[in-house]
Amino acid sequence: MKKRIASLLLAIAVLATPIAIAAHISAGAITTAKLAAGAVTANEIAAGSITADRLNVSMLSAISADLGTVVAGLIDGVTIRAGSGDEVTLDSSGISLAAGTSGVNQVKWSDGSSIGSNSGGVQIDSNSNLIQLNADTEVQLNAGSGRVVMNGANPPQVSNFVGLGSTNFVCSDNGGALYVSSSTCDGSAPAPSAAEVAALEQEVSGLRAEVARLIAAIAQR
Repeated sequence: MKKRIASLLLAIAVLATPIAIAAHISAGAITTAKLAAGAVTANEIAAGSITADRLNVSMLSAISADLGTVVAGLIDGVTIRAGSGDEVTLDSSGISLAAGTSGVNQVKWSDGSSIGSNSGGVQIDSNSNLIQLNADTEVQLNAGSGRVVMNGANPPQVSNFVGLGSTNFVCSDNGGALYVSSSTCDGSAPAPSAAEVAALEQEVSGLRAEVARLIAAIAQR
């Protein structure tokens, strides 16, 4: 009898070990409904035992942790938030900036140069004393109906500004002075208009009369 009791006690002790317990639990017998809330803690989870294919969460915010340095492959449709309303959104429509409480949406470089916009318009600030626009063919600057067109094949064209009429070219004469022409620049100043010629002739006539008066005054002395 004593030997039988001893054998039973030994069997119970063996069955009580984790290995024996696991061996006697059929696959799928323990479901989430049979686990008390908080019963499984980090101490019961072996390091590295939860792999990516075992995670099913709709948002990473479900994982409460500092992600540290993240090496990403493809990020699709992203909003990066840096404060109250300060965010950068990258999606199929492009890159959108929201300034939040600062009031200015801007892209800023480490040297302090920036491109920003607010309700008053777009502003470009350069700390290198140079703002350069490069284009293979043409650069256009539009302000309302006014337009400035620059390309390497023709002089700069200015059009639809008040006082300039339709399309004009900004030209430089042989002396380097700038003038406006309604036709392509030829390197020399444009021919004066009939009104300008008449005004010059009148001025020359007046000068001639003054010279003649001076000569007559000298002859009488």
